[in-house]
Amino acid sequence: MWWALALAASPAVLAALGRGGDPSAETLRELARLRWTGLACGLALGLASALPAARLAARRTRRALLVLLFGATPLAAVELAAAPFFDAPAPIFVPDAALGWRLRPGIDAEWFGAPVSINAAGLRGAPPANPRVPGAERVLVLGDSVVFGFRIGEGEGTLPERLQADLRAATGRPVEVLNAGVGGWSPWQEDAWLRARGDELAPDVVILGFVLNDVVEKLSLERFGGDEVSFQLRHARPTGVAGWVRATAWYALVHELAARLRGERSAREGAQERELLSVYDLMLRPDDADVAQAWDLTLPNVASVAAWCRERGVKFLVTVFPYTIQLEDPDARRWDAPQRRLAAALREQGVALVDPLPALRAAMRREGWTQYDVYLDAVHPSPLGDRVFAEQLTAELLGRGWIAR
Repeated sequence: MWWALALAASPAVLAALGRGGDPSAETLRELARLRWTGLACGLALGLASALPAARLAARRTRRALLVLLFGATPLAAVELAAAPFFDAPAPIFVPDAALGWRLRPGIDAEWFGAPVSINAAGLRGAPPANPRVPGAERVLVLGDSVVFGFRIGEGEGTLPERLQADLRAATGRPVEVLNAGVGGWSPWQEDAWLRARGDELAPDVVILGFVLNDVVEKLSLERFGGDEVSFQLRHARPTGVAGWVRATAWYALVHELAARLRGERSAREGAQERELLSVYDLMLRPDDADVAQAWDLTLPNVASVAAWCRERGVKFLVTVFPYTIQLEDPDARRWDAPQRRLAAALREQGVALVDPLPALRAAMRREGWTQYDVYLDAVHPSPLGDRVFAEQLTAELLGRGWIAR
């Protein structure tokens, strides 16, 4: 069986199991590790079987060893063979009645290959200074996985980390930037969270990181009439023994096989089918009624965040993160409809908007960067992309005088 595992651990297996597309570098490394593991274990079992009885302390010991080795082989082989094809859940998300889900406070874990640290306040990164540093402004950045820093490890340059470093370098003062990004959140959650926690954190400036899928992704959730509990809760797991079981490929394999037997699609395929609208609908048919309705479900939450800030004298701005398709096509206006729609709505509300798309396009032309330099996938910026965004936000905050030099 170990020899079979070594032979099967190849990119061809991905296509055979319906996991098509180009495998990532991480997946290719995992498959290579499996090939070597299969070869080594197969060799070890072969040697153990060939050992004469005299080499072992007793005949009974030899028998027990072989039973253990051969009995554990099928279980271990399936676990190792299936692991590259399932995303291991992480214990960083917990259900929340008001918000759907939130970050689990006080935990260090790995989320999609990147080490993340959630502090006791339930925010990513260093905890808020308590007591506040005298005279230091505090910036609170709301958002989803882009603000959180999907696939960016601690200290590798998430947007809030970059922004804090840039503001401190520009002002010479201990500006504090808090990362309130949570994967999968959209403005209805950011609004509710700010109203529950904002006074406790007392920011001087609030930045709302707006991603185009904020308009459409929530439509698949149960509370908006869909049948999805969220990608984050599907990939969450408890701590302890139950969490260990949830993290095994055995659990994922049995779970998906059971879904297939019930006639369901995979979780990924099901999510795609349940999505009533896509970001591309916002770009290519911005005047359709269903697109307008989706915006009407989203913009009041942005206005509510603005109202919370206005009532407390807190400075507020929105920054909108582009999709890579908006970086690829030279016909910019064909894809910029969502940014124009958001800008018009924010002008009516008297809210400042930072749109880094023109600056990012200009930097790519100037530096010779491609979309693969500035983005990790279609949605999530790389540390280099976050650097460009942080530079734009720094210039805006300093230019408006919201952060004192």
